[in-house]
Amino acid sequence: IDLVKGENGTVEIIDFKSEKKPDLELQAERLEQYRRQLHIYAHLIEMRTGQKVSKMHLYYTGEEDGAPTITYPYTKTAIEGTMAGFDKIVKKIMK
Repeated sequence: IDLVKGENGTVEIIDFKSEKKPDLELQAERLEQYRRQLHIYAHLIEMRTGQKVSKMHLYYTGEEDGAPTITYPYTKTAIEGTMAGFDKIVKKIMK
């Protein structure tokens, strides 16, 4: 991942993918996995550095026909939901 300076002292996460941008409807499940991955990155960045994340982007380096990015806004509720699901999986593994 890469970080760029966002507005008002925040950072934005960019996760580069070396493929064409997927179809938003046909590959929604895959994009949801990537979105949760970005949530985990955002959580870790905020916990480790104290910097606030404002946006999260997927950047597709193989995209030739259209806009290469998909942008997700930062929402604390969504991040907390992803982390709760992550914690639940870890607890199952640890049993």
